[in-house]
Amino acid sequence: MEIGKIVMPGDVLLDISSVQDKSENIIFGPGMKREDNKIIAIKCGILKKNSSKVYYIDNHQNRYVPCRGENVIGIVLKKGTDEAVVDIGSSEPAIADLLSFEGATKRNKPALKIFLPNSPILKRLGITIPYEIAIGVNGRIWVKSTTIEKTLVLVQALSVLEYATSTEIELMCDHFSTIHVS
Repeated sequence: MEIGKIVMPGDVLLDISSVQDKSENIIFGPGMKREDNKIIAIKCGILKKNSSKVYYIDNHQNRYVPCRGENVIGIVLKKGTDEAVVDIGSSEPAIADLLSFEGATKRNKPALKIFLPNSPILKRLGITIPYEIAIGVNGRIWVKSTTIEKTLVLVQALSVLEYATSTEIELMCDHFSTIHVS
C-alpha cells in the first residue's frame, strides 16, 4: 500500500495473500472493506496511516459514517442497565453495550479512553494552557481546562488554528501567553 496515494472506490489497496510477514497486524479504518483476500477502497480520498498503525482513507465528507472498532466521542441520549443509546454524529444513534468496555462488569461502570494525537497545534497550546482533550474518529472533540474561560479559549483556538501554518500557530499561542488567560 502506498501511503499518500489518491484512491477511488473499487481500487484494490492490498491483496492479503501477497503479504509476506503473516505475523504483522494490519488494521484497516474508515473508507476500506475486505472482500475475499483483498482490501478495497469504498471512498475516494488519500490513503493514510496514523501513529497507531491504522490505515484509512482521508476525505472531506460532511457526514460521519461509522465503522466497527473506531474510537468515537458521543453524547449519551439514553442509558439502560446493559446498554446506552449514543449520538455519535452519524445518521442513526449507536447502541453501546456497557459490558463490552475494557474492565467493565455489572458492578463497575465503563471507563472512557482518552488519547492525544501527535499535533503541533495541541503541543504548542499545551505549553500555554494546560488541558485535557479527546478526539474521536467521528470528528467530535472534547476539551477541558482548569477554568471555563481557558476551555472556551482552547475551543476558539482549535477552530481558528485548524488550517494555520506553523508560524501562525506560534504567533497565536504567543498572543495567548501575553493576555495571560486566568
